Amino acid sequence: MKAQLSIHDIARQLNVSATTVSFVLNGKAAHMRISKRLENRILKYVTIKRYQPNSIARSLRTGKSRTTSQSPAWFPDPLLALYHGSGAACL
Repeated sequence: MKAQLSIHDIARQLNVSATTVSFVLNGKAAHMRISKRLENRILKYVTIKRYQPNSIARSLRTGKSRTTSQSPAWFPDPLLALYHGSGAACL
């Protein structure tokens, strides 16, 4: 299995800091006064390498997993329904 590309790998390959890569990937290049030329170079590299952010690392950093869960609409045991928070206990 191939290891996932990180912003540190990208930074090392392009001889820039990981912070610069992060700013570009998060759309803050103009705000942080990163040149258009460098921004385009980073974006071109991540496109070629098919970079995808690590969702687990992002959720650890932000504290938000952006996942949803579902529970069955019907529980055979009313206490189980309350425990899972469905609020619609079967009587």
